[in-house]
Amino acid sequence: MKPKEFHIWDFPDNVYIDINQSYKRKLYQKLEEQYKNMKSISEALNYYPSSIREFFIKDKKKKFLPNNILKTLIKLFPDMKDTLESNIKGYRGTNGYVIKNPKLPLIESPELYNVVMHLLGDGSFEYYSNTCKELRQEFRKNLRVFGNFKTIERLLHTRVYIIKFPRIISHILEHIFNIDIVRPNRLPKILFDAPLDCRISAIRTIFDDEGSVSIRSKYKRYSLSITSSSKRFINDIKNLLKSVEIISGKVTKSEYGKFSFYQMNVLSESHKKFINNIGFTHPEKLKKFSFILKYKQRFRTIENKICSLIQKQPRDRYELSKILNYDIDCLTYFIYKLRKQGRIKSSFNGRRKPYLWTMA
Repeated sequence: MKPKEFHIWDFPDNVYIDINQSYKRKLYQKLEEQYKNMKSISEALNYYPSSIREFFIKDKKKKFLPNNILKTLIKLFPDMKDTLESNIKGYRGTNGYVIKNPKLPLIESPELYNVVMHLLGDGSFEYYSNTCKELRQEFRKNLRVFGNFKTIERLLHTRVYIIKFPRIISHILEHIFNIDIVRPNRLPKILFDAPLDCRISAIRTIFDDEGSVSIRSKYKRYSLSITSSSKRFINDIKNLLKSVEIISGKVTKSEYGKFSFYQMNVLSESHKKFINNIGFTHPEKLKKFSFILKYKQRFRTIENKICSLIQKQPRDRYELSKILNYDIDCLTYFIYKLRKQGRIKSSFNGRRKPYLWTMA
């Protein structure tokens, strides 16, 4: 599957582009040859003559050309597509930092989707915030898919740092991916047709930001889940997981006062595949999830021992607890889990006597 390319003419109109002066002169010469006078050029570009002079003739007046003029020029001279992007020195928004030596076209990649998903997770229109240093470093590094520009890292409040970047990047991403960064309610549609490494990068990033790895040691329960205020957003993540053969559970709704949240768990049978194929960049989540997998292996050992003892002869849970030297409450959890799986069953052992457990 070939990665998609996003050219400068795919960017929104509010991008202002700095073009090599020699190339700009050639464009203006083409306009003069075809339209002869300034009035005709003005009508063709749908711009005032004074603005056209400032863009094309007066070098220091307005060196940044609006993207809507470039789009019109491309319609007039389609062959300029082949040479335009190599002659772009930089671009910016209406104001703000310039993205110098831009990488054009912008190519679909794991790094690009990492930036997109970080902004949908813990981002805003001009900054990304997270307490995790590794995630901030990853975001800052992957921003370089756009080109060279200044980023600022500063402390927002206790333990929470932000990475500030030019707003025009968010404008571009919202435009080409048809998403809402401030109030995310869906994943980019084209992500579902993206190469496998792009989809894996997107899943890892959103779980790094919004995923939760929890362990309830008292009941020996553990979960890998993700939560959002948008049901559609969670359903999109569910479908994205399905595309990489990761099985997830039902989407459930929780209410906290006036607010509603939607949650979905990755089912335990897909935990190993998740850590092997997707994993985490967030070190704490990686450490906790790796511990869960080791714990699960220990659980399987205990379950097999219970089945082995019961297979020899029926036993009650107190007898099993004594033989295995294992806490009665924890052992009861495994016994009922095995019964639910249909591997063992209980039988009556007389009044006021504990149930005997046998193989099903």
